[in-house]
Amino acid sequence: MIIFEAKSFLNAIVTQNAKELKGFFKPDAIIKWEDSHEQLSVEGYIRANCEYPGSWQGKIKNIRHLKESDADMVVVSKINDDKGIAFHVVSFITLCENKKLITKLVEYYGDINEPPQWRKDMGVAIRYDDD
Repeated sequence: MIIFEAKSFLNAIVTQNAKELKGFFKPDAIIKWEDSHEQLSVEGYIRANCEYPGSWQGKIKNIRHLKESDADMVVVSKINDDKGIAFHVVSFITLCENKKLITKLVEYYGDINEPPQWRKDMGVAIRYDDD
């Protein structure tokens, strides 16, 4: 049974609560942002999130607990900042210490954009509302 609190983790990120955020990680955890090919320490991850200029909001859209994978769970979140930037984050989380602490976190970021005109012109999809 996975007892990691994904909603509390996301809340610590979007409220930029460094002390609370640190409590989710094993001290030597590995964090990778695949989009920019960066590897961060726990301290670096906390600084990057907590010193982000401005404020943001987040909502978990999906959580999947994995049985046969390097990761224990996948969390998909939607993040919005106060400047109108929105993106999805897909987080692959590997846990230790009785499934309480992150030992490895690999994240992928995807901008939320309108489809390109060439694909609109093709008429192969319809837009749906984000919930």
